[in-house]
Amino acid sequence: MSNRPNHLYEFGPFILDPAERTLQRGGSPVPLQPKVFDTLLVLVQNGGHLIEKGEFMRAVWPEDEFVEEQNLNKNISKLRRALGNGAGGAEYIETVPKSGYRFAAEVRTVGAVRDASLIVETRTRTSRIAEEETEDDSLAADARRPAVEAVKAKPALEATTTAPARLAAKRGAAMTDWVATRLTPRRGVIIAAVLLALTLGSLAYGWRWRQSSVAPRAEIKSLAVLPLKSLDKNENYLGLGIADAVIRRISQTGGLIVRPTSAVRRYLDEDTDAITAARQLNADAVLEGSVQRADDRLRVSVSLLRTSDGASLWAESFDMRSTDIFTIQDRVAQQVAARLQLRLDPSQQASLIKRSTSNPIAHEYYVRGVHSLDQRGFGEGAKPQMEATIDYFKRAIAADPDYALAHAQLANAYIWMALFIEEQAVWAERAKQEINRADALDPQLAETRVARHWLLGSAYEGWQSEAAVRELLLAQQINPNVGHVELGSIYYHLGLEDLGDRAYQRALDIDPTSEYVKYMTYAHYILVRKYDEWLATYQKFNPNDTPTHTWYLMGKGRLDEAQKRLDEILAKNPKADVRFAKAFLSALRGDFRPAEAEIPLTLSKVNPQNFAYHHLTYDIACLYALSGKSDEAVKWLRKTAAEGFPSYTLFERDPYLNRIRQAPEFIRFMEEMKAHYERYQREFS
Repeated sequence: MSNRPNHLYEFGPFILDPAERTLQRGGSPVPLQPKVFDTLLVLVQNGGHLIEKGEFMRAVWPEDEFVEEQNLNKNISKLRRALGNGAGGAEYIETVPKSGYRFAAEVRTVGAVRDASLIVETRTRTSRIAEEETEDDSLAADARRPAVEAVKAKPALEATTTAPARLAAKRGAAMTDWVATRLTPRRGVIIAAVLLALTLGSLAYGWRWRQSSVAPRAEIKSLAVLPLKSLDKNENYLGLGIADAVIRRISQTGGLIVRPTSAVRRYLDEDTDAITAARQLNADAVLEGSVQRADDRLRVSVSLLRTSDGASLWAESFDMRSTDIFTIQDRVAQQVAARLQLRLDPSQQASLIKRSTSNPIAHEYYVRGVHSLDQRGFGEGAKPQMEATIDYFKRAIAADPDYALAHAQLANAYIWMALFIEEQAVWAERAKQEINRADALDPQLAETRVARHWLLGSAYEGWQSEAAVRELLLAQQINPNVGHVELGSIYYHLGLEDLGDRAYQRALDIDPTSEYVKYMTYAHYILVRKYDEWLATYQKFNPNDTPTHTWYLMGKGRLDEAQKRLDEILAKNPKADVRFAKAFLSALRGDFRPAEAEIPLTLSKVNPQNFAYHHLTYDIACLYALSGKSDEAVKWLRKTAAEGFPSYTLFERDPYLNRIRQAPEFIRFMEEMKAHYERYQREFS
C-alpha cells in the first residue's frame, strides 16, 4: 500500500481519488465504469494539454491493439453526462476536431491521508472471530444475537446492495460480533447495539448509493442509426449501407420511430460523437459503429446507447467475410429490436431479416443510388444529379435483375424526372414499368407504393387523388415511417385539412431536423389562403426572419408592401417571372383589364402536366371572381377540381371568391364539391 498514490485531484466541485478509484461531488460518489474512470484520470493528469486520440487510446487500452475510436468517443460522452457543465456553463472536456481532447478545467493536486491499519485490524479480527465459538455468558450471547440475526439476513440484502456496501456491512457485522464476545455484558450490549445500527446504516447507504447511480430508464420511443464510420478511405458507402438497411428494417416493424437515412446522412463526414448526434436528432437511443475492410474480410463494431445517460444497451463486433455483410445487417437489426424490447408479431420478426438481395455489388450500387436520390432537386439544373441517381439503380439491377427494391427506387427516380425536372411522359412510362416489375418481384414494398402514388396523383394518370391516398396508406401499413409529407399534401388538396395537419405533424415527429419537412409544414398554408397559420408556423421554424412572401402580403391586404416586395425581387433578378403576381395585385386594386390580359401569356409558359398546374388555374379562377365574372371563375374552378385540387374547405372560405358566392353556377358547383368532400371524409377519416 505504500506505493499507492498519496494525493487527490480537485476540479470544480469534484474530488478524484486515483488510489481508491473514486470520484466524488460534494461528498457524494459519482459512479463511473472502470474504463470511463481511466479516461477521466488521463484527462485530469494532463489537464490543459491536448491528448491526441491515438495516445489517448494507448493509455486507456494498453492491452488492446485493435481498439476502435468509437470506444473513446463513447467514454467521453459518458463523462460529459456525469460531469455536467462547470462554472458559467463551460464544458470540462474540450473536443479538438480531428485531433483529440483537452481537459479545460483548472485541476488542483492535494495531499491525502491514508491509514489502512483499521482495515487490516478489522480483517484480522473478522477471520479470528470466524474460528471462535466461545460464549462468555448468557448476557453476552443475548448481546451478540442481534448481530448474528443481521448476518443471517445478509444474503437477502446482498442482492440489493453494491459491492462497497456489502463489504462495509460485513465489516460492521464482524466488528459487532467481536465486541459482543470480548467486552463485559453491559458495555457489550450498548456497543453491539450501536454497531448493529451502523451495520444497517451501511446497508441502507449502499442501497441509496445504488439507486442514485442508476438513472431511471425513460421509455425509448425513437432511434437514430448513424452511418457506421469507415476506417478506410473512400468506403463511406459501406457504413451508410449497413445503417440504411437497419433503419429500413426497424422502421417496418412499427415498434418505434426511426430517424430516416436522410436525417442521419450528414453524420457520414461530421466528427460528431454519438450522444451529441442523438440529442441533435432528438432521439431516445442511438446506434453507432465502425466498419473496416481488410482484403475479403470485414470488421464491424456497433454499440447501442441510451441518449439520456450514455448507457450502453448492447455492443458487439463482427469479423467475417465481406460477402457476409447481409448477415451483419440481420444480426444488428434483430439485436436492436431485442435490446429495445420491441414486441413484434411473426410478420414483424420476419421483416427484420428480410433481404432484398444477396449480391454485395448490387447492394453497394443501390446504397449509392439512395444516397443520391435523397439529394434530388428541382428543374433543369437538377437533371445531371438525377441522371447519376438513375445510373446507380440501373447498375444495381444489372448486378441482380431480381432486386425488387432497386426497381422500386428506380421508379421513384423516373417519376421525379417526369414531375419536377423534364415533365415528359416518357419518364412516367419508365416509372410505370419499374413499378410493375418491383411489384411482381415483391408486392410488399413501401417504396413501390410511394412511387405509384406519385403517378396516380399526377396528370399522367388523370389526377386520381383518392387512389393516391390509398397507395400511401398501404405503404404505411408496410412501413409506418414513410410518406407522411406526401399524405399531408394530398389531404390538403382534398380539403381534409385536419388530416393533413396530423400527417405533417407525424412527418415532423419522425424527422424533426428535416428542412424539407419544416418547409412543407408551412408552405402549403399559402396555397390554401391560411395566412395566419402560415405566419405562425414560418416564424416557429425561422424565428430570426422577417416574412415577406408576396402572396401573404396580398392576402393580408398589405398591397403597397406587396408591390415593394415585387420590385425588390426584380431588382435582384431582372429575369424573375413575377408578371402574374403583378397582374393579381392589379386585380386586387380594381384594375381588372391588364390582369385578365396577362392570363393567356402565363398559361403559355406552364406545362399542363406540371404538378402545380392546378394552383395556377385556381389563382386564375380567383382573378375572374374578383372582377365578378362568375361564369369564367366557375369554369376555372371546375378545371382546378378536376386536375387534383378539389378543396371544398378552401372554396368555402376564400375571400377572393366572395363576389360570386350568390351566383347560381357557383352554388351548384359548391353543392357538388360538398358531396365529394363528404365522401372523402367517410373513407379517410
